[in-house]
Amino acid sequence: MSIVPLTIACFMQAAQFQGLPPTVMLTILKIEGGKVGTVSKNTNGTEDLGPMQVNTGVWLKPVADMHFKGDKDAAYAALRDNGCYNVNV
Repeated sequence: MSIVPLTIACFMQAAQFQGLPPTVMLTILKIEGGKVGTVSKNTNGTEDLGPMQVNTGVWLKPVADMHFKGDKDAAYAALRDNGCYNVNV
């Protein structure tokens, strides 16, 4: 999978979709400090992926089941490398 950047248009669409003010989403993005392609290891063995640092322990299986027919590798890659997808999750 190729790297897909997080664009302003995508960010604004995700905020609207989630029903959150863009300032709230921006605050989360800044606090998490992730970037497209980022993997942060946690002390409990899970990882946080991409711009919004989506946690694998909580979200990988549901995302894989809902969007990737159970394929955790595909879900992991999308969460890590697709900024638009990550911020929408």
